[in-house]
Amino acid sequence: MLYTPENIQAAMQEFFEEFKNNEGRQKMMAEFSKKAITGWIVLQTALNTPMPAFADGEIATKMAAPGGTVSYTTFLQGVKEHLIDRVRIDPTGRTAEFLNVDGVRGQVNLFNDPNLLKILQENQIDLSVIPQDPGNPIFGVL
Repeated sequence: MLYTPENIQAAMQEFFEEFKNNEGRQKMMAEFSKKAITGWIVLQTALNTPMPAFADGEIATKMAAPGGTVSYTTFLQGVKEHLIDRVRIDPTGRTAEFLNVDGVRGQVNLFNDPNLLKILQENQIDLSVIPQDPGNPIFGVL
């Protein structure tokens, strides 16, 4: 059997039609869904943690993690929410160290985002590039 888009679509259509017409499978999926949702609610209640979609102050909490690496999205949100005070980009441009408003340091892996410098400037972030280490002068002679 060839895996062409038409064959894949036909197989998916066949599976869907079989599932739609099979009451036993529908009931089984409904029971599984009920158990999964109930288990999630019980687990969240037992751990006394907020649901992920409703976590308040999540960005501020992540920015306050000492020495931790944060995601690029979290980093940008922290910049836009004025939680980051200073950014030092490494010479390769691949990572950056930042200092948040509480004086806690962190790190972020950077992507080739053409808007990054503009976003940092618009939010008045103290920005610099870490000078490249010249290395050991003995290796330069060899």
